[in-house]
Amino acid sequence: MLANFFDKSKPINFIVILALFFIYFLIGFFTRFSTEVFTVDLFLQNLLIIGLCLFLFFMFNFVISKNKLTEDSSYAFLLLIILLGSFSDAFFDVKTLILNILTLFFLRKIYSLKKSKSVFEKLFDAGFWVGILFIIEPFFAILFALLYLATYLFQQITFRTILIPVLGFITPLIVFFGYCFWFDKITDFELLFSWYTNFNFDIYLIPKLLIPIVIFFGLAHFALIAKTPKKLSVS
Repeated sequence: MLANFFDKSKPINFIVILALFFIYFLIGFFTRFSTEVFTVDLFLQNLLIIGLCLFLFFMFNFVISKNKLTEDSSYAFLLLIILLGSFSDAFFDVKTLILNILTLFFLRKIYSLKKSKSVFEKLFDAGFWVGILFIIEPFFAILFALLYLATYLFQQITFRTILIPVLGFITPLIVFFGYCFWFDKITDFELLFSWYTNFNFDIYLIPKLLIPIVIFFGLAHFALIAKTPKKLSVS
């Protein structure tokens, strides 16, 4: 019965899913802020978080429906809410929410490469979004690998398709450098290129994080196997 309910994309489905989101949000809110005095600043902060979450949901649904990544169902939206609810700290981290929204803008350009219209503009825009993400979190430069992989799969690798994303990437960096130079914050710009590799993965062994990671990794693995087309047998 529950499977049949989410099997179609209907307004009532999204209302139920949004209700689930607000339940998760309220649980996280009272868990994190139960000992704090309710102030106007706290209210505005959480209002901003709700606004970012709703915009994230809008962009996610737009990318999914625009590119027909799933069938006409609400499962993708439901899994997104459950995923966020499983990592409740993400609800209240403004930086994480902004990074996710910007990543969806980037992915929107990646998926649009399937069409041959305005390819160079799409590549520039994709590189531009990677540049913005890089300024906020330098590790996101790894998205260049996905960008060039999509170019190879949907278009073709040429000198221009390699160069144009780089030009898009450095455009926000030039603006950010000008800002840092004007306000004497060159150190902030230099820190973007100070990569470190001493990552601590012990945090992922905490049951609170390990259990949902294993569950969602298993679901993703199952979905990948189920949706991967089998090789046609040669008669």
